[in-house]
Amino acid sequence: MTIALFIGRFQPFHNGHLAVIKDLLHHYDHVNIVIGSAQEERTEKNPFSADEREEMIRSTLEAERLPEHYSIFKAEDKNDDEKWALHVMELCHFDIAFTNNAWPARCLEKLGIEVKNHKFYNRDELIGTDIRELIRKGESWEELVPATVADYIKKWLMTDSV
Repeated sequence: MTIALFIGRFQPFHNGHLAVIKDLLHHYDHVNIVIGSAQEERTEKNPFSADEREEMIRSTLEAERLPEHYSIFKAEDKNDDEKWALHVMELCHFDIAFTNNAWPARCLEKLGIEVKNHKFYNRDELIGTDIRELIRKGESWEELVPATVADYIKKWLMTDSV
């Protein structure tokens, strides 16, 4: 059984993230999804808590009726590359990691883990920073995220602010 790791902050979980997970589920027996910067929340860069991000991901994957060959984990940042990589390796087993972020890639590669870049989907539109900015400005953003995430964020906006 081959297990893939997909690391991201998912601030918020958008259509590009969903496309990557679908692709990984098609090519690997199991996908471990790691929510990075799990300790961060209610900041401009990280408005959603790890639990909120997990709910966005889980509700979307269930709504999409994807095979339940995935698990979701949360990883807090560490001030040391090796400690962070070891922390992720303690959370879950995996054979290959996917991320387009240079820092986690470097951390895992230092420990001999194979890391590949995943395909970007609509990268000119699907950028978490830009989506967060659209939400803050009250501009159109809903089509950039799965419907379950749009519903979740709209409810969240009634009680919090981005």
